[in-house]
Amino acid sequence: MALTLGNPKTIAFYAGLLPTFIDLERLTAADIGLMMLIMLPVVGGIPTAYAYAAARARRFLNSRRRLRLMNRMAGTMMIGSGVVVATR
Repeated sequence: MALTLGNPKTIAFYAGLLPTFIDLERLTAADIGLMMLIMLPVVGGIPTAYAYAAARARRFLNSRRRLRLMNRMAGTMMIGSGVVVATR
């Protein structure tokens, strides 16, 4: 949670964009509590989903054969991207 809230994009959103959508002068304690109930699962859930996906990928790429295949596919995509950029 602290890592996510220390993210510059998160800080920019809460400090810069959020006040344009919410009138801070009319905010009550109940409104703040409701916003916390809405934002807490989002702020904590997205990094949790990333961690879960990374753990699943780690288990999937445990074999040398799968890791080699993934490296070849990634290399092919990078070469393809380079060719597209070079031809433009």
